[in-house]
Amino acid sequence: MRTRHFWLVSAEDENQIFAIGMEITHDDDQEAVIFRRDPLTRRTIFGVHESAAQALNRYGTMLPMKLVWQDCGNDHRCLSGLPADALARGDHG
Repeated sequence: MRTRHFWLVSAEDENQIFAIGMEITHDDDQEAVIFRRDPLTRRTIFGVHESAAQALNRYGTMLPMKLVWQDCGNDHRCLSGLPADALARGDHG
């Protein structure tokens, strides 16, 4: 099993995070799990999609956004690419 972390971010400002996700690949099967918080209701939302690209297609119809992959090499514990300051401010939706 392999995992790869990603963010769905504003197309204009990568610090505006819409969702945080993880794409999971096992043999020939692939899924992406996303987490986001609705900015109006503050409700936590989890979603499952066929891939990170599919999640982008789904949510990209709401707002112009792009997919940003975390590059950690083989270190599955890596969170160095996480824009933690944006998350702490609550900019992730």
